[in-house]
Amino acid sequence: MIWIILLLLLGAAVLYGIFFLFFKLVWVLCKKQRNFWPLILAGAATLLTVGGLIFSIVYTGNKLLKPLWPIVETIQTRTEPVYGSQLYVDPTYGFSIMLYNGTVLSDWINWKGNSVLVGLDTNVKFSQQQDQDDIPFTFLIIGRRPNVDTDQDAHVLLQQLIQQINNSDSDVQLSFSDISQAYVGPGATAARVTGSIDSDGPVILFTLLLCRQGSDMFFVAASTSQNNPVTDYMINSFRLKGAPVLPTPIQ
Repeated sequence: MIWIILLLLLGAAVLYGIFFLFFKLVWVLCKKQRNFWPLILAGAATLLTVGGLIFSIVYTGNKLLKPLWPIVETIQTRTEPVYGSQLYVDPTYGFSIMLYNGTVLSDWINWKGNSVLVGLDTNVKFSQQQDQDDIPFTFLIIGRRPNVDTDQDAHVLLQQLIQQINNSDSDVQLSFSDISQAYVGPGATAARVTGSIDSDGPVILFTLLLCRQGSDMFFVAASTSQNNPVTDYMINSFRLKGAPVLPTPIQ
C-alpha cells in the first residue's frame, strides 16, 4: 500500500513539474520574471487534473463495477454449491428467465443508453475442491437496446450481427450453427443460434438469443466451458413481459 502512495505522490510531483515548466515558459514569453504565478497555476492545474482523474475512476467504478457487487458478495459468502432452478423476474423491464444452479445476476449496468445484466454460476468457486472438479464455468449476459431504428425482425438482425462478427479482424475464431426461430412472447420476434469460441485456451460453447418487441431489442447469451445443457435451458426459458413463464426443468 505504501508503494502505491509513493508512486501516486511521485506522479503528482512529475505532473506539477510539467505544468510549472509550461507556465514558466509562458511567463518568460510574456517577459515576466517572477515565479509566483507559474507556481500557483501549476499547483491549480495539478489539483484539477488529479481531481478529474479521481472523479473519473470513481464514476467508472460506480457505473461499471458497483453493479457486479451481488456476484462478488455471493462468491464471498456462499459456503457450498447450489443446485436446482430459480425464477428471475426483472423488476425494471418485466422479463423472466430461469436461473440454474449457483447462477447470480448483477444489477443493471447502464452505458450510453444500453443496459446489461451479467450472470455467473458461482458454483465455479468450488471447482478445485474434492469431487467438484467437473463444475463448468457458466456465464450469462442479458442486454437491452432501446429505440432500435429498423423494421427488420430478429432473424434478419441476428444474421447481420453474425455477418459483422465474421467480417471482423480478430484472432478468435467463432463458428455458428444455422439460425432457428424462437418464442419469447406475443408481439415479438426472436431467433437463436449456437456456436463455439476457439482461442488459445479451451473451446467455449455458447447460445445466443436475439429478440425484438416494438422498438426494444433484447439479447441473451450464455456460454460454458463444457457441453452443459444448462445454458440452453436458460436461453429457452427467457420470456418478455406479458408472456407466460414456461420453466424448463433440468433433466
